[in-house]
Amino acid sequence: MNQKLFLTLVVLTIINSVIEITLANGIQEDGQGKRVLALLDSYGLRETHSTFFKSLKDRGFQVNFKTADDSDLTLSKYNEYLYDHVILFCPNVVEFGGNVSSKTIVDFIDAGGNVLIAASTQLSNIFNELIKI
Repeated sequence: MNQKLFLTLVVLTIINSVIEITLANGIQEDGQGKRVLALLDSYGLRETHSTFFKSLKDRGFQVNFKTADDSDLTLSKYNEYLYDHVILFCPNVVEFGGNVSSKTIVDFIDAGGNVLIAASTQLSNIFNELIKI
């Protein structure tokens, strides 16, 4: 089995487990807790990972897609988070766009948000910073 396919299968298995745990831990059916921001290296990932994103939508999650370097990128507005979950499918990003940084992601986690990071064997510096914080 090729290494890229193996890593993809491992990541998808982990993602599915995270979703199941999250659902089991009391996500409310009225839509609260269902707002997801998917940060991508490129919009092509919507197609290559369509099964995963479809499973989220089928479970009632509202998934918003943005590239990780989008200049309008933000996690909060008026001191309220716009999302409940953030998916980082952007292992090649050099710097997040807008006002998102490693620190704002850690603050999001500290405030109760969930973050799923899909990485490769070669992490960019921004993910190394995120891991150290």
